[in-house]
Amino acid sequence: MAQEVIYTKGYAKNYAECEPVELGSTPQTRTVFQGHISDQGVGGDIIRYKLGKDGRDEPIKQNFRNIAVGDGVKVKLSNSAVKKLLDTILKFDKVRSDGGIAKGIQKYTLVDQDDLVISDKNVAKAVQSMLKNGAVVRFWSTLSSESPDMATTLADSRIQQMRRESLAKFQELMKNDETNEADWQDFFENNKWVFGLGLRHQILKVSQAQPHYGGEAIDGKGDQRGDFLTYSQATVKYTCLVEIKKHSTELLGKKYRNGAYPASEELSGAIAQVQANCAKWEIEGSRSDENRDKMGDIHTVQPKGLVVIGNTAELEDDREKWSSFERFRRNTLNPEIITFDELLERAKFIVDGDQDNTNNASEVNENVGTPSG
Repeated sequence: MAQEVIYTKGYAKNYAECEPVELGSTPQTRTVFQGHISDQGVGGDIIRYKLGKDGRDEPIKQNFRNIAVGDGVKVKLSNSAVKKLLDTILKFDKVRSDGGIAKGIQKYTLVDQDDLVISDKNVAKAVQSMLKNGAVVRFWSTLSSESPDMATTLADSRIQQMRRESLAKFQELMKNDETNEADWQDFFENNKWVFGLGLRHQILKVSQAQPHYGGEAIDGKGDQRGDFLTYSQATVKYTCLVEIKKHSTELLGKKYRNGAYPASEELSGAIAQVQANCAKWEIEGSRSDENRDKMGDIHTVQPKGLVVIGNTAELEDDREKWSSFERFRRNTLNPEIITFDELLERAKFIVDGDQDNTNNASEVNENVGTPSG
Protein backbone atom coordinates (compact mmCIF):
# COMPACT_ATOMS: atom_id res chain seq x y z
CA MET A 1 0.00 0.00 0.00
CA ALA A 2 1.47 3.34 -1.11
CA GLN A 3 2.02 5.84 1.64
CA GLU A 4 3.23 9.43 1.35
CA VAL A 5 3.50 12.30 3.80
CA ILE A 6 2.77 15.88 2.72
CA TYR A 7 3.53 18.91 4.88
CA THR A 8 1.82 22.29 4.53
CA LYS A 9 2.27 25.65 6.22
CA GLY A 10 -0.99 27.51 6.59
CA TYR A 11 -1.09 31.29 6.77
CA ALA A 12 -4.87 31.59 6.80
CA LYS A 13 -7.88 29.31 7.04
CA ASN A 14 -8.05 29.24 3.24
CA TYR A 15 -4.38 29.39 2.14
CA ALA A 16 -1.34 27.19 2.76
CA GLU A 17 2.01 26.61 1.10
CA CYS A 18 3.09 23.05 0.36
CA GLU A 19 6.51 21.57 0.84
CA PRO A 20 8.59 21.92 -2.39
CA VAL A 21 8.61 18.83 -4.61
CA GLU A 22 11.68 18.07 -6.71
CA LEU A 23 10.84 17.37 -10.35
CA GLY A 24 14.35 16.68 -11.54
CA SER A 25 18.03 17.53 -11.07
CA THR A 26 21.43 17.61 -12.75
CA PRO A 27 24.89 18.03 -11.23
CA GLN A 28 24.48 21.81 -11.64
CA THR A 29 20.71 22.43 -11.33
CA ARG A 30 17.59 21.40 -9.44
CA THR A 31 14.02 21.92 -10.61
CA VAL A 32 11.18 22.05 -8.08
CA PHE A 33 7.47 22.73 -7.93
CA GLN A 34 6.61 25.16 -5.11
CA GLY A 35 2.88 24.66 -4.72
CA HIS A 36 0.16 26.20 -2.64
CA ILE A 37 -3.46 25.31 -1.94
CA SER A 38 -6.42 27.57 -1.29
CA ASP A 39 -10.19 27.55 -1.48
CA GLN A 40 -9.75 28.39 -5.16
CA GLY A 41 -7.65 25.31 -5.99
CA VAL A 42 -3.97 24.47 -6.48
CA GLY A 43 -1.37 26.96 -7.69
CA GLY A 44 2.37 27.35 -7.58
CA ASP A 45 5.69 28.08 -9.27
CA ILE A 46 8.18 25.96 -11.16
CA ILE A 47 11.64 27.10 -10.09
CA ARG A 48 15.02 26.02 -11.45
CA TYR A 49 17.84 26.43 -8.98
CA LYS A 50 21.54 26.57 -9.65
CA LEU A 51 23.53 24.50 -7.20
CA GLY A 52 26.26 26.49 -5.50
CA LYS A 53 29.68 25.15 -4.58
CA ASP A 54 28.42 24.35 -1.10
CA GLY A 55 25.50 22.38 -2.59
CA ARG A 56 22.91 24.95 -1.57
CA ASP A 57 20.16 26.06 -3.93
CA GLU A 58 20.54 29.47 -5.56
CA PRO A 59 17.65 30.72 -7.73
CA ILE A 60 18.73 31.39 -11.31
CA LYS A 61 18.00 35.08 -11.75
CA GLN A 62 16.81 36.53 -15.05
CA ASN A 63 16.44 40.20 -15.98
CA PHE A 64 13.42 40.18 -18.27
CA ARG A 65 14.08 43.82 -19.24
CA ASN A 66 17.08 42.63 -21.24
CA ILE A 67 15.13 39.94 -23.11
CA ALA A 68 14.11 40.78 -26.66
CA VAL A 69 10.44 40.93 -27.62
CA GLY A 70 9.19 37.45 -28.42
CA ASP A 71 11.94 35.71 -26.46
CA GLY A 72 11.40 33.83 -23.19
CA VAL A 73 12.96 31.60 -20.58
CA LYS A 74 12.54 27.93 -21.22
CA VAL A 75 12.46 25.42 -18.33
CA LYS A 76 12.61 22.01 -19.92
CA LEU A 77 10.80 19.17 -18.15
CA SER A 78 11.33 15.51 -18.93
CA ASN A 79 8.43 13.09 -19.36
CA SER A 80 8.95 11.80 -15.82
CA ALA A 81 9.06 15.35 -14.44
CA VAL A 82 5.78 16.25 -16.12
CA LYS A 83 4.17 13.07 -14.77
CA LYS A 84 5.43 13.84 -11.29
CA LEU A 85 4.14 17.41 -11.56
CA LEU A 86 0.67 16.22 -12.53
CA ASP A 87 0.63 13.58 -9.78
CA THR A 88 1.74 16.19 -7.25
CA ILE A 89 -0.98 18.64 -8.28
CA LEU A 90 -3.61 15.90 -7.92
CA LYS A 91 -2.32 14.97 -4.47
CA PHE A 92 -2.25 18.60 -3.35
CA ASP A 93 -5.82 18.94 -4.55
CA LYS A 94 -6.78 15.79 -2.63
CA VAL A 95 -5.29 17.26 0.54
CA ARG A 96 -7.08 20.53 -0.15
CA SER A 97 -10.50 18.92 -0.57
CA ASP A 98 -10.28 16.07 1.95
CA GLY A 99 -7.82 17.30 4.53
CA GLY A 100 -8.90 20.90 4.63
CA ILE A 101 -6.62 23.87 5.10
CA ALA A 102 -5.44 24.85 8.57
CA LYS A 103 -3.05 27.41 9.98
CA GLY A 104 0.43 26.40 11.05
CA ILE A 105 2.46 23.40 9.98
CA GLN A 106 0.21 20.44 9.16
CA LYS A 107 1.03 16.83 8.33
CA TYR A 108 -1.09 14.79 5.94
CA THR A 109 -0.61 11.10 5.17
CA LEU A 110 -1.88 9.76 1.85
CA VAL A 111 -2.47 6.01 1.88
CA ASP A 112 -3.87 3.43 -0.51
CA GLN A 113 -4.04 3.59 -4.28
CA ASP A 114 -6.89 6.11 -4.08
CA ASP A 115 -4.74 8.47 -2.00
CA LEU A 116 -6.90 8.49 1.11
CA VAL A 117 -5.92 11.55 3.13
CA ILE A 118 -5.41 11.13 6.88
CA SER A 119 -4.86 14.16 9.09
CA ASP A 120 -5.43 14.99 12.75
CA LYS A 121 -8.74 16.59 11.74
CA ASN A 122 -10.22 13.71 9.78
CA VAL A 123 -8.91 10.46 11.28
CA ALA A 124 -12.43 9.15 11.91
CA LYS A 125 -13.51 10.03 8.39
CA ALA A 126 -10.44 8.33 6.94
CA VAL A 127 -11.01 5.14 8.92
CA GLN A 128 -14.66 5.04 7.86
CA SER A 129 -13.61 5.37 4.22
CA MET A 130 -11.12 2.51 4.64
CA LEU A 131 -13.81 0.34 6.19
CA LYS A 132 -16.20 1.03 3.31
CA ASN A 133 -13.73 0.18 0.55
CA GLY A 134 -12.20 -2.79 2.34
CA ALA A 135 -8.78 -1.16 2.69
CA VAL A 136 -8.36 -1.88 6.42
CA VAL A 137 -7.26 -5.50 5.92
CA ARG A 138 -4.77 -4.51 3.25
CA PHE A 139 -3.59 -1.61 5.41
CA TRP A 140 -2.82 -3.84 8.40
CA SER A 141 -1.31 -6.53 6.19
CA THR A 142 1.06 -4.06 4.58
CA LEU A 143 1.82 -2.27 7.83
CA SER A 144 2.59 -5.56 9.59
CA SER A 145 5.01 -6.63 6.85
CA GLU A 146 6.68 -3.28 6.21
CA SER A 147 6.54 -1.73 9.69
CA PRO A 148 5.91 -4.52 12.22
CA ASP A 149 7.01 -2.38 15.15
CA MET A 150 4.50 0.32 14.23
CA ALA A 151 1.70 -2.23 13.84
CA THR A 152 2.52 -3.69 17.26
CA THR A 153 2.62 -0.23 18.81
CA LEU A 154 -0.79 0.68 17.36
CA ALA A 155 -2.34 -2.60 18.54
CA ASP A 156 -0.81 -2.24 22.01
CA SER A 157 -2.05 1.33 22.24
CA ARG A 158 -5.61 0.20 21.52
CA ILE A 159 -5.38 -2.56 24.13
CA GLN A 160 -4.08 -0.08 26.70
CA GLN A 161 -6.85 2.36 25.85
CA MET A 162 -9.51 -0.33 26.34
CA ARG A 163 -7.95 -1.38 29.62
CA ARG A 164 -7.90 2.20 30.89
CA GLU A 165 -11.58 2.42 30.03
CA SER A 166 -12.11 -0.77 32.03
CA LEU A 167 -10.20 0.72 34.96
CA ALA A 168 -12.56 3.68 34.90
CA LYS A 169 -15.50 1.24 34.95
CA PHE A 170 -13.85 -0.66 37.82
CA GLN A 171 -13.63 2.55 39.84
CA GLU A 172 -17.21 3.47 38.97
CA LEU A 173 -18.44 0.10 40.28
CA MET A 174 -16.39 0.58 43.44
CA LYS A 175 -18.08 3.91 44.17
CA ASN A 176 -21.56 2.41 43.92
CA ASP A 177 -22.70 0.59 47.06
CA GLU A 178 -25.49 -1.00 45.01
CA THR A 179 -23.01 -2.97 42.85
CA ASN A 180 -23.79 -6.64 43.49
CA GLU A 181 -22.02 -9.94 42.86
CA ALA A 182 -23.70 -10.33 39.46
CA ASP A 183 -22.36 -6.93 38.38
CA TRP A 184 -18.86 -7.93 39.38
CA GLN A 185 -19.28 -11.29 37.69
CA ASP A 186 -20.17 -9.54 34.42
CA PHE A 187 -17.29 -7.09 34.75
CA PHE A 188 -14.64 -9.74 35.36
CA GLU A 189 -16.05 -11.95 32.62
CA ASN A 190 -15.44 -9.08 30.17
CA ASN A 191 -12.08 -8.15 31.70
CA LYS A 192 -10.30 -11.42 32.42
CA TRP A 193 -6.93 -9.65 32.18
CA VAL A 194 -7.55 -8.12 35.63
CA PHE A 195 -6.63 -11.48 37.17
CA GLY A 196 -3.47 -11.64 35.05
CA LEU A 197 -0.79 -10.74 37.58
CA GLY A 198 0.09 -10.76 41.22
CA LEU A 199 -1.22 -14.08 42.50
CA ARG A 200 1.94 -15.52 43.98
CA HIS A 201 3.77 -14.52 40.82
CA GLN A 202 1.62 -16.71 38.59
CA ILE A 203 -0.18 -15.61 35.46
CA LEU A 204 -3.84 -16.62 35.56
CA LYS A 205 -6.12 -17.13 32.59
CA VAL A 206 -9.84 -17.78 32.93
CA SER A 207 -10.86 -21.24 31.76
CA GLN A 208 -14.55 -21.27 32.65
CA ALA A 209 -16.91 -18.66 34.07
CA GLN A 210 -19.55 -19.88 36.53
CA PRO A 211 -18.13 -23.45 36.51
CA HIS A 212 -19.71 -26.47 38.16
CA TYR A 213 -17.19 -28.16 40.43
CA GLY A 214 -19.32 -31.29 40.77
CA GLY A 215 -21.54 -33.04 38.24
CA GLU A 216 -20.66 -34.35 34.82
CA ALA A 217 -18.88 -31.36 33.32
CA ILE A 218 -17.57 -27.92 34.27
CA ASP A 219 -20.19 -26.32 32.02
CA GLY A 220 -22.97 -28.76 32.92
CA LYS A 221 -25.16 -29.32 35.96
CA GLY A 222 -23.68 -29.79 39.39
CA ASP A 223 -24.38 -29.19 43.02
CA GLN A 224 -21.46 -26.85 43.74
CA ARG A 225 -20.84 -23.81 41.61
CA GLY A 226 -18.25 -21.02 41.70
CA ASP A 227 -17.53 -17.77 39.89
CA PHE A 228 -14.36 -18.59 37.94
CA LEU A 229 -12.20 -21.58 37.26
CA THR A 230 -8.78 -20.24 36.30
CA TYR A 231 -5.36 -21.72 35.68
CA SER A 232 -1.76 -20.64 36.00
CA GLN A 233 0.08 -19.86 32.77
CA ALA A 234 3.35 -21.77 32.44
CA THR A 235 4.74 -24.92 30.84
CA VAL A 236 2.80 -26.91 33.44
CA LYS A 237 -0.58 -25.38 34.26
CA TYR A 238 -2.58 -25.76 37.48
CA THR A 239 -6.18 -24.89 38.30
CA CYS A 240 -7.23 -22.09 40.65
CA LEU A 241 -10.79 -21.47 41.90
CA VAL A 242 -12.00 -17.88 42.29
CA GLU A 243 -14.96 -16.76 44.39
CA ILE A 244 -16.21 -13.17 43.94
CA LYS A 245 -18.15 -11.34 46.63
CA LYS A 246 -19.00 -7.63 46.84
CA HIS A 247 -16.67 -4.70 47.37
CA SER A 248 -19.03 -3.47 50.09
CA THR A 249 -18.93 -6.76 52.02
CA GLU A 250 -17.55 -6.28 55.53
CA LEU A 251 -14.18 -7.86 56.20
CA LEU A 252 -14.38 -7.89 60.00
CA GLY A 253 -17.02 -8.59 62.62
CA LYS A 254 -17.54 -6.83 65.91
CA LYS A 255 -14.56 -6.32 68.19
CA TYR A 256 -13.90 -9.42 70.28
CA ARG A 257 -11.43 -8.56 73.03
CA ASN A 258 -7.85 -7.36 73.61
CA GLY A 259 -7.83 -5.36 70.39
CA ALA A 260 -8.78 -8.34 68.24
CA TYR A 261 -11.40 -8.37 65.49
CA PRO A 262 -12.70 -11.65 64.01
CA ALA A 263 -13.36 -12.19 60.32
CA SER A 264 -16.87 -11.25 59.27
CA GLU A 265 -19.49 -13.92 58.74
CA GLU A 266 -19.42 -13.27 54.97
CA LEU A 267 -15.64 -13.61 54.75
CA SER A 268 -15.62 -16.79 56.87
CA GLY A 269 -18.43 -18.21 54.75
CA ALA A 270 -16.64 -17.39 51.51
CA ILE A 271 -13.48 -19.11 52.72
CA ALA A 272 -15.42 -22.22 53.74
CA GLN A 273 -17.22 -22.21 50.39
CA VAL A 274 -13.98 -22.02 48.36
CA GLN A 275 -12.33 -24.71 50.47
CA ALA A 276 -15.31 -27.00 49.88
CA ASN A 277 -15.26 -26.21 46.16
CA CYS A 278 -11.53 -26.93 45.93
CA ALA A 279 -12.01 -30.29 47.59
CA LYS A 280 -15.02 -31.12 45.44
CA TRP A 281 -13.20 -30.18 42.25
CA GLU A 282 -10.08 -32.16 43.14
CA ILE A 283 -11.75 -35.42 44.10
CA GLU A 284 -14.69 -35.34 41.68
CA GLY A 285 -14.99 -32.68 38.99
CA SER A 286 -11.41 -32.70 37.70
CA ARG A 287 -11.33 -36.50 37.49
CA SER A 288 -14.28 -36.99 35.19
CA ASP A 289 -13.34 -38.06 31.68
CA GLU A 290 -15.35 -35.22 30.12
CA ASN A 291 -13.67 -32.54 32.22
CA ARG A 292 -10.25 -34.02 31.54
CA ASP A 293 -10.95 -33.65 27.84
CA LYS A 294 -12.06 -30.07 28.33
CA MET A 295 -9.13 -29.05 30.53
CA GLY A 296 -6.47 -30.65 28.35
CA ASP A 297 -3.01 -30.02 29.82
CA ILE A 298 -4.34 -28.10 32.85
CA HIS A 299 -3.69 -30.12 36.01
CA THR A 300 -5.39 -30.19 39.40
CA VAL A 301 -3.27 -30.83 42.50
CA GLN A 302 -4.65 -29.35 45.71
CA PRO A 303 -6.16 -26.47 43.73
CA LYS A 304 -5.47 -22.97 44.89
CA GLY A 305 -8.44 -20.82 45.90
CA LEU A 306 -8.92 -17.07 45.73
CA VAL A 307 -11.58 -14.92 47.40
CA VAL A 308 -12.15 -11.37 46.14
CA ILE A 309 -14.02 -9.48 48.81
CA GLY A 310 -14.44 -6.12 50.54
CA ASN A 311 -12.37 -2.97 50.64
CA THR A 312 -9.46 -2.11 52.92
CA ALA A 313 -10.95 1.39 53.28
CA GLU A 314 -13.09 -0.29 55.97
CA LEU A 315 -9.96 -0.72 58.07
CA GLU A 316 -9.04 2.96 57.82
CA ASP A 317 -6.16 3.89 60.13
CA ASP A 318 -7.31 1.64 62.95
CA ARG A 319 -4.28 -0.42 63.96
CA GLU A 320 -6.39 -3.05 65.70
CA LYS A 321 -8.53 -3.53 62.58
CA TRP A 322 -5.85 -3.69 59.92
CA SER A 323 -3.53 -5.81 62.02
CA SER A 324 -6.35 -8.25 62.85
CA PHE A 325 -7.29 -8.57 59.18
CA GLU A 326 -3.74 -9.01 57.97
CA ARG A 327 -2.88 -11.60 60.64
CA PHE A 328 -6.02 -13.52 59.71
CA ARG A 329 -5.31 -13.73 56.00
CA ARG A 330 -1.58 -14.32 56.46
CA ASN A 331 -2.47 -17.41 58.45
CA THR A 332 -5.12 -18.59 56.00
CA LEU A 333 -3.18 -20.96 53.75
CA ASN A 334 -5.92 -21.50 51.20
CA PRO A 335 -7.72 -19.60 49.79
CA GLU A 336 -5.80 -16.38 49.24
CA ILE A 337 -7.82 -13.32 50.24
CA ILE A 338 -7.64 -10.16 48.16
CA THR A 339 -9.78 -7.05 48.46
CA PHE A 340 -11.33 -5.20 45.53
CA ASP A 341 -9.19 -2.11 46.04
CA GLU A 342 -6.05 -4.28 46.04
CA LEU A 343 -7.19 -5.96 42.83
CA LEU A 344 -7.80 -2.51 41.33
CA GLU A 345 -4.22 -1.50 42.15
CA ARG A 346 -2.92 -4.68 40.52
CA ALA A 347 -4.95 -3.88 37.42
CA LYS A 348 -3.46 -0.37 37.36
CA PHE A 349 0.00 -1.91 37.54
CA ILE A 350 -0.74 -4.09 34.50
CA VAL A 351 -1.83 -1.02 32.52
CA ASP A 352 0.59 1.66 33.66
CA GLY A 353 3.47 -0.21 35.28
CA ASP A 354 5.15 0.79 38.53
CA GLN A 355 4.76 4.54 38.02
CA ASP A 356 4.08 5.35 41.66
CA ASN A 357 7.20 3.57 42.83
CA THR A 358 9.27 5.26 40.14
CA ASN A 359 7.92 8.71 40.98
CA ASN A 360 8.32 8.22 44.70
CA ALA A 361 11.67 6.40 44.67
CA SER A 362 13.58 9.29 46.23
CA GLU A 363 10.94 9.73 48.93
CA VAL A 364 11.08 6.02 49.79
CA ASN A 365 14.87 6.06 49.98
CA GLU A 366 14.77 9.02 52.34
CA ASN A 367 12.33 7.27 54.66
CA VAL A 368 13.92 3.81 54.70
CA GLY A 369 15.26 4.21 58.23
CA THR A 370 12.15 5.84 59.65
CA PRO A 371 9.93 3.51 61.72
CA SER A 372 6.21 3.63 60.92
CA GLY A 373 3.23 3.73 63.23
